[in-house]
Amino acid sequence: MEISVAKTKVTVVSKSLTRSPSPEGVVFTCNGLMLEQVDTLKYLGLHFDTSGGISHVITPLKAKAAGSWAVVQQRHSQLQYGSTVNLKLFLLQSILVPSLHYDCELWGMHTPHGEAQKARVTFQSIYDRHLRHICGVKYATPNAMLLEELGLLPLQVFWWQQTLEFWNKIAASPVGSLSHTITLDNLDDAFSVGNGAKNFSCSIATCLQSVGQPMPLDSGTIPVLETNCT
Repeated sequence: MEISVAKTKVTVVSKSLTRSPSPEGVVFTCNGLMLEQVDTLKYLGLHFDTSGGISHVITPLKAKAAGSWAVVQQRHSQLQYGSTVNLKLFLLQSILVPSLHYDCELWGMHTPHGEAQKARVTFQSIYDRHLRHICGVKYATPNAMLLEELGLLPLQVFWWQQTLEFWNKIAASPVGSLSHTITLDNLDDAFSVGNGAKNFSCSIATCLQSVGQPMPLDSGTIPVLETNCT
């Protein structure tokens, strides 16, 4: 695969700077050609910036979820099945739910606090609200009871599964590949004595620890994790 230098951008992440210039004298190159450094970039519809935060990633997903519900209503109307509950539930699962899973590998297990947690609560609330609307259930009915009656699982289960499957794909990637090397460094930073970086690996380890499943560690390797979150 040939990399397009013109389309390749570099964003330096720093929590201490509003703008993160490259260290003095440092340039980023690809095949000997200098790469452009930018403060923000968009990849697969998601926005990233120099802060390293995920608020720019999450905000568009809320709008996408609202649009998906409108599509559910439209499709149901087009099919002219009246107020069939099962059909609406099927359309909800097929159209809206995927928008609430989009790129959850980035935020599904990302820190138990802050923007990611607020987003997870919001997305689950959106899902629960539409389930109640379709089924005509009172808002006083506990969410767990509603999901149990419908044979559905909380969205968190799917977010964890997708994130852990993504992790395992990286673990299975060739040693020395870019994704494998970066993740191994990320893992080392998370568990370095006196460092303990609050990064991707740390977030996953924290989530697993919260359910009594500590992350197995073996120096120099990326552990394969159990993906059954039910």
